[in-house]
Amino acid sequence: MYTYIEFPVHYIWDVSHYKWKPCKTAITIIGRLYIVQPSEEERYYLRTLLSYAKGATSFDDLKTVDGHTYRSFKETCVCLALLQDDNEWNACLLEASAIQSGK
Repeated sequence: MYTYIEFPVHYIWDVSHYKWKPCKTAITIIGRLYIVQPSEEERYYLRTLLSYAKGATSFDDLKTVDGHTYRSFKETCVCLALLQDDNEWNACLLEASAIQSGK
């Protein structure tokens, strides 16, 4: 099982058959998971879960922890203790600094 970010390293999209297939050789992938600001709330929590969860195949899978499906991505993040400290803010600032966008 892979996270959303790890998946393209191990699978490639087969255009002719419209499905993912395992990579046969080691390749270097430059992937991108778009930046979402914490002020965007549910999108931000969704992105956080995509970086954490392995094997999810639906939004409900992402919101389910130990058989209980939460109503929102934020509730799920809180349950998983992904928002208990300043690590998500530090990660957000680190990522923003790496992009070095204009003024």
